[in-house]
Amino acid sequence: MNRLPIFVEKYAMKKSILIIFLSLSALAVQSQTTINNSNMPAAGNIIPLRTAAGVNGIAYTATGADFVWDFTTLTSNGNVQDTFLSVFSTPLTYNIAYSNPFDQAHLATVATKQSMAAIPLLQISDSYSFLKNSSAQFAEVGVGLTISGVGLPLTLNNPDIRYKFPITYGTVDSCDSKYGAAIPGVGYYGEKRHRVNYVDGWGTLYLPHDTFNVMRVKSIVDYVDTVYLDTLSFGFPISRTETEYKWLAQELNVPVLQITNILGVLTIRYHDQTPADFSVQSNENALTLNLYPNPASEMLTIDLPQKDAATRILIRDILGREVYRKDFIGVNKAVISLHDMAQGVYSVEAISGGHSYKAKLIRE
Repeated sequence: MNRLPIFVEKYAMKKSILIIFLSLSALAVQSQTTINNSNMPAAGNIIPLRTAAGVNGIAYTATGADFVWDFTTLTSNGNVQDTFLSVFSTPLTYNIAYSNPFDQAHLATVATKQSMAAIPLLQISDSYSFLKNSSAQFAEVGVGLTISGVGLPLTLNNPDIRYKFPITYGTVDSCDSKYGAAIPGVGYYGEKRHRVNYVDGWGTLYLPHDTFNVMRVKSIVDYVDTVYLDTLSFGFPISRTETEYKWLAQELNVPVLQITNILGVLTIRYHDQTPADFSVQSNENALTLNLYPNPASEMLTIDLPQKDAATRILIRDILGREVYRKDFIGVNKAVISLHDMAQGVYSVEAISGGHSYKAKLIRE
């Protein structure tokens, strides 16, 4: 009996199975979203987020490859927004410290106001974080603090690296950084940090009104604050550990979901695309408005509904705040520059002849 055909057939079958397995493996790798420096915040970004009081029993620490996180039961208890500023728009002392081209280590690309943990016996206000985005990493390079009325730019000796690019599943990195300064009439304040970042998951994240392909980064940050008061000739350290769980997607320049655990107390922030009222109604009081291109990046053209009547154009952001207003008379098109508008979703309304015309605009 000739066994060669049977051998060849079995070999061909095994080869086909191997090819299918390798193909599926390659497909799994390709399905991971790519997060790099183009997905980080820039000056002018204003990003609305929701807050939640709890995770409703969701196992938020669970993670892995090709993982599915279901946070559809999150319940919002408030709204916040992340606002990113040009370094040049911050107070002068900070501006000088973080826009110096001869100090590349502390040359920030963006700034944002931050809230700080309360430090006993110190009055800290007007706190800024200064961040640098590069092709290699996104990191904090220093802070600006007003302590007892004195504005202090406190540069970090090493950058506090939030993300290394590209963000790749399974990688781990760490960094140590510190700052400190004497405070006239007060004493000394400084802070040390040790951060470890774990890219511990990728997959699909379900939020109450959104679905994202995400990379998950877990960061454990140990802080030691040091305070010395001249009036008491006494100093003391304050230690704390914060654990951050961050889900990153290409669509947003901040985590689409972030849960921070500080001594068992959770802070939850997440993206929710549902605004207060962005519906476009088709009735006499709210007619559809034609605008293009949409999405738009630089210029927007709006077909005005009535050439012979004055038309007022109003543009509002996702929080309902008016960001543009202008009246047009005797023209059938309005051309508007979007240069000063941050990326996001906007409501456009044209009011003319007693009628309201509406449309939704996406600013890229």
